[in-house]
Amino acid sequence: MLEDASGTNCQASNFCKVVARKSQATVLGLVDHGIDGSSPDYGTMIQQFNRFVLEEMAVEGNAPVNPIIVPTLSIAEQLNPPSPVTQMYGIQSETIIECGYCHAVTKRSNMTHAIDLVYPPRKVATFASHRIIRRDALPPLLSISASAFSEDSIRLWMDTKAHGATKRFLGTTASVQGHSDTVEDSELPEIMYELRAMVFEFSPAALLAVSGTEHEPVTRSPWYLFNDFVVQNISEEEALNFPSAWKVPCLLYLERQDVINQLDFTGLPCTLDPGILGHQYSVAQRTDWLSLKQSYLKPEERPTPGTVVSIDAEFVALQKEETEYRSDGTKKVLRPSLLTLARVSVLRGGGPLSGRPFIDDYIHTTDTIVDYLTEYSGISFGDLDPQMSRHALVPLKVVYKKLRLLVDLGCIFVGHGLSKDFRIINLFVPPHQILDTVDLYFIKERSRRLSLRFLTWYILKEGIQAVTHDSIEDARAALLLYQKYQEYEEEGRFDEVLEEIYREGKKVNFKPPVDESAKPTSAIIPGPSSALTNIQLAMQMNILRNLSPTAGFMPTFGFNQMQMAAQNQSSRPSFFSPNGMGGVGGGGGQGSGLYDPSFGQYSPQRQQQQQQQQQWNPYMGDGSNPNAGSPSRGPRR
Repeated sequence: MLEDASGTNCQASNFCKVVARKSQATVLGLVDHGIDGSSPDYGTMIQQFNRFVLEEMAVEGNAPVNPIIVPTLSIAEQLNPPSPVTQMYGIQSETIIECGYCHAVTKRSNMTHAIDLVYPPRKVATFASHRIIRRDALPPLLSISASAFSEDSIRLWMDTKAHGATKRFLGTTASVQGHSDTVEDSELPEIMYELRAMVFEFSPAALLAVSGTEHEPVTRSPWYLFNDFVVQNISEEEALNFPSAWKVPCLLYLERQDVINQLDFTGLPCTLDPGILGHQYSVAQRTDWLSLKQSYLKPEERPTPGTVVSIDAEFVALQKEETEYRSDGTKKVLRPSLLTLARVSVLRGGGPLSGRPFIDDYIHTTDTIVDYLTEYSGISFGDLDPQMSRHALVPLKVVYKKLRLLVDLGCIFVGHGLSKDFRIINLFVPPHQILDTVDLYFIKERSRRLSLRFLTWYILKEGIQAVTHDSIEDARAALLLYQKYQEYEEEGRFDEVLEEIYREGKKVNFKPPVDESAKPTSAIIPGPSSALTNIQLAMQMNILRNLSPTAGFMPTFGFNQMQMAAQNQSSRPSFFSPNGMGGVGGGGGQGSGLYDPSFGQYSPQRQQQQQQQQQWNPYMGDGSNPNAGSPSRGPRR
């Protein structure tokens, strides 16, 4: 992704999210939560993080059949090659522990991917320990933790001056003599390693001083300084010297000179398998495969450079925005909202199946969702739950691979507001592979961008996003708008059409007019006599706030029961009462009030209230008034 970005800043959000979920990372203290007052030891964190990453990559990168990268593997390792990271960094060593009293010796073999420098040789209580690394076990790459935590160890790295000359402790090469079992092996020359990279820790004050100094331009030095997003070519002397304690070494990476040119990386996979676009997969146990809207790509439909696809994504909130309003009326964001990908849909942009989705994946997340944003995302409770969802539910890693594959294949992405979508997904797409209808239908002088809903209503004469958003619907609308854009460009009247869009849009405030006759049947505003299908609908109308179990409200009745009750004037359910109290009852000559389902009649308290209060409720039918009737039917004629 960094290579495709060509210098654009990229943040490893997905990587940080995965690392934060690892229990081992939490135990090692690798996650900096930014707690006020805490001062983490970044030198220790860097070295532990290096070891953690190498160990995790060695485990997760271990395939059933690994390619042979290092030609010097033993016969046993060639029959069953270890993971690529282990072949490159793995060190098979033997630790020997000897008791200082009885001289009992204990030996233990282990595999490590990073070694620590020890100064001076340490003793653990009454035991002496040392580690043996055989000559043939030295890997092509050495990852060394400097472990310079004390003043004495840091002093060994500092430059010294003698007779007016500066002497450096660290050089560009290092010789290593592994353990040998025979005399012949001990007479072999030492193995030479070359320093290829280093990681340093700088104190903040010294860092500011360095950044303010001017260095003469260096053009032929092989060393580069990476400081966050700043990359600067520096001299070898500046890279290797340690003038004071403000510069402390953390990690060193060395390359074995006699093996490095013999490594064979051709067996490693360099591209993603295109078959993932045609693979049917879901972690949900109740996936309804017959009702899925997508049709997976066939081998002959695999994208090629320039293939147009339409995309839209929906998100849910993991953290709500926290703000404060000051006395002067200004607003300050204390903690921004945090969104995560919940659904992504990708449609074919051409061919006989144009507009047909081949990706419509819901993303499973283990994070706590604080708001499904159903009005804007169309995602409801249970859609992302493997036990409840009936959609194609996949991990984020699978979706990321699919999208990354489309980018690598050179697909052209059509959508509306793609910059925000790709930023939250944390996927860099080269600008020449994006066709955003927000930018196509835009006049810079007007400084107003048009919504997808308005453009679809005005240009396509269709209505979208009536109740909630749907990623397939939005992606298809963006695709049709792009096709209309191409038609207008071919006719040479796109500028004229765009001016007309802005002119007419200003009259309606750039919002589609509300057509009452075109309202969807699922609009959530039922009339007073409408039968409720579930308790949630009533709660949305805010008419259950005064109900209590003593009022005889039974939330478990079904639609048919409600419909039958509505046909009976003497037992029609009502959520209005003449005294402002909510209850189930009303109709006939009884009026509305507290109904006792155990006896099939109103409670004595309510009957007494009815006798004392002789007035007609205009909202509900009352048998005492011949003109009374249901509000939905009007007064009797």
